Amino acid sequence: MDRELSQFLKAEMEAILGPDSEPFETFISHLKAEQPDAEAMLNLIKQRDTNSLALKLADLLGSSHNIDLREKCADLLCQLLLDDISIRLSLRVSTQSNIKNLLKESTSLLYQMSHFQFKQATIAATSFIQCLSSSNEKERFQDLLPGMMRSLTDASCNNEGYSTQGAVELFIDFAKKEPRFLRR
Repeated sequence: MDRELSQFLKAEMEAILGPDSEPFETFISHLKAEQPDAEAMLNLIKQRDTNSLALKLADLLGSSHNIDLREKCADLLCQLLLDDISIRLSLRVSTQSNIKNLLKESTSLLYQMSHFQFKQATIAATSFIQCLSSSNEKERFQDLLPGMMRSLTDASCNNEGYSTQGAVELFIDFAKKEPRFLRR
């Protein structure tokens, strides 16, 4: 019985993380609906294949036209990058680089959306940079900063004060923690 369940869970996990986006989108929808089975699968995936999970979240965050799915992906990616330092440190360099590129592509899009996504994009980007251990690794992500600042300025100029206030506070906190990153 346990072996059959294990094989079933492995097959389900492979489908969710596979090349077809539909099973992953369905999985995210189930997480959004707070279905316990989806939560259990999320925990299993975090333990077994964090790199694929992070990449799928970042990819869906940047490519989905469904705002609810993007919102949930931003939230999950932030949780993944913020909650457990061992998870952040276990991400392969290639995964970090891919997330950087996906964040870079979708940052301005996210900043132009809702307050939640605006703030979540800031949290995701700054948290990801902070989790990197060396200044050389952080330096590779320096090119995210102009786009983040430009999006923040655009939102501010468009009188989105409430939307930008939380993001500005996050940038201030980030500047206190990573002053060298902002000086470059």
